[in-house]
Amino acid sequence: MSVIFAIKEEGKIILAADKRGSGKDGRLITDNMNKIIVINDQLAFASAGNAVFGKLVEMDVAKLATKETLTSDGLARIIRDAHQKIQDIGVLDKLKMPSPFYFLIAGKAQNGSASLISGGNPKGKLDMSEVPMALYPPNGADLKQCCEIFAKNYNLHHVDFVERTVREISAISPFVSPTGDQWTYDIATSKGTLRSF
Repeated sequence: MSVIFAIKEEGKIILAADKRGSGKDGRLITDNMNKIIVINDQLAFASAGNAVFGKLVEMDVAKLATKETLTSDGLARIIRDAHQKIQDIGVLDKLKMPSPFYFLIAGKAQNGSASLISGGNPKGKLDMSEVPMALYPPNGADLKQCCEIFAKNYNLHHVDFVERTVREISAISPFVSPTGDQWTYDIATSKGTLRSF
C-alpha cells in the first residue's frame, strides 16, 4: 500500500497520492499509476491498498449516466455497493489477495457543501466518515512518523507541502514514489483541478 492524504481547508480541499504501484509481494510494477480518479469537475476519489477495489469503483462510476452530476454522497453509496460485491463474490479469497483498502472522497456533497470522506476496510468491515483531514501511510511505515512529516510540511512549507510530504514519505518507504498527483477542489467555484508533480 502506498500513501494517500487529504485536508479540508478554508476555501478548498486538497487530495494527494503518490504514483507507485507494487505487487502483493512488494515488487515495483510502475511509478506512473494514477491513484486519484477525477469523477467530474466537482468530485475526485483516491484509493490505496488492494487495487481490485479501486478498479471496481472506477468501472462502476464509468457506467453511470449521471457521472457528471455525481456527488460525494452518491460515490459513497457506490463504494458501499462495490464493497458488498467484493464480499458477495469472494473475489479476493479466490485470488488469494489481502483485502484491506483505504479511500478518500473529496468534493461537493448533495446538499452543496464541501465534503471530505475517509474510509476503508482494515478488518473486512467497511467504515467511512466525514473528516477534516486524513492520511493513510504506506505498508511498513509508522503512521505517527508520516503524520509528523505531513504536519511539518503543512506548517512550514504550505505552498508545496504536498510534494514535500510525498517525497519525504518515499524516503522511508519502498512502496511510495517521490512523484504524485494533487487534486484541489475550489469550494467557491465547485471546480477541481488535477496536477502531477
